[in-house]
Amino acid sequence: MEPFDGHGVNLALLDAVELAHAIAQQDTPESAVRRYEPTMQSRAVTGTWQITFQAQVDAPFPTTLDRTATIDGDTITGSAVLPTGTFPFSGARKTPA
Repeated sequence: MEPFDGHGVNLALLDAVELAHAIAQQDTPESAVRRYEPTMQSRAVTGTWQITFQAQVDAPFPTTLDRTATIDGDTITGSAVLPTGTFPFSGARKTPA
């Protein structure tokens, strides 16, 4: 989940200051990044997320699509509710080739 309400800017500034300190204290940029990465990764979001969202669909006929999903790591599973029934969906994050 992305930061909201200005938290992203604050995290970026904190990351910049901590990385600058690591660069100043290490012999190479590579060692500075290795030293800094655990600090950055400790702030990363982990775990499973439940999300619910809606979408307005215009074609083939106007309707509202209600969806509920669980995101766990690189996978998403859930269901979409339409006037004609409930439909499951799933997916996985694509890794760059």
